[in-house]
Amino acid sequence: MTLFGIVVRNLRHYWRQHLGVIAGAALCSMVLVGALMVGDSVKATLRRLADERIGQADLALLSEDGFFREALADEVAGRFGQEDVVAPLVVTRGNVTLPDGSRNARNVQVLGVDQRFWQLAPNPEKKPDFPSTDFFVNERLGKFLEAKPGDRLILRLEEPSLFSRDAPLSGERDNKFVAYNEELGGVLGVESFGRFGLQGNQREPLTIFVSLETLQKRMFRSFDEATGQTKFANFLLLGRPDDGAISLSDSEEALNAAWTLSDAGISIKELRD
Repeated sequence: MTLFGIVVRNLRHYWRQHLGVIAGAALCSMVLVGALMVGDSVKATLRRLADERIGQADLALLSEDGFFREALADEVAGRFGQEDVVAPLVVTRGNVTLPDGSRNARNVQVLGVDQRFWQLAPNPEKKPDFPSTDFFVNERLGKFLEAKPGDRLILRLEEPSLFSRDAPLSGERDNKFVAYNEELGGVLGVESFGRFGLQGNQREPLTIFVSLETLQKRMFRSFDEATGQTKFANFLLLGRPDDGAISLSDSEEALNAAWTLSDAGISIKELRD
């Protein structure tokens, strides 16, 4: 008997065992392929969510314990090329309510932005017509409030202080709140930075967008009395739309060259004698 004949008779005699082996191998292959597909799908989904959150920005600088000069953004941008964008923001938290009190959204992300912010959006061509007075909200907050463009919204937020209110002898024990109402200009979708945020969760935050200049005038009235200016921000967003990325080393060098003591809330006064 030839070797081929032995193989054929073996397959014929143990066909049940061989069928089980084939079925087991096929099942294992299906499980592995499915796991790889799910993993790639999850990875692609997380990457898409991250791109929607940060848009075309490359780096972000957040000052959690104070504010710096808005002019710092222009000074940092001056050390890069004309195609680079450095957007100053005021990032804080507040409460948004309807005038009749029927809807109240607490701990809402409040963003004070200008046109430089929209240049780094996922799709800058769909930036809103952003006047200095109206509010804009993202889709999640719009659905929660059940508000339509033209409805009035009331925004309440805490006025910042030059000193921490928890610091001894600061004299800032009472929280001061700022409240004002404006019309809702529109609801921003994903392509217009509607999901902007730096948190690593998959759920978009409740966000209201306010004109940077308007928010500065409302929030920093006490700063105006103490420092003579209200042009402050606490967040810088850096990006190079459609042309590579800004490196961390270059941004650190530009920031170190432009940073001043006033950006850290420090001023030097010469005393007599």
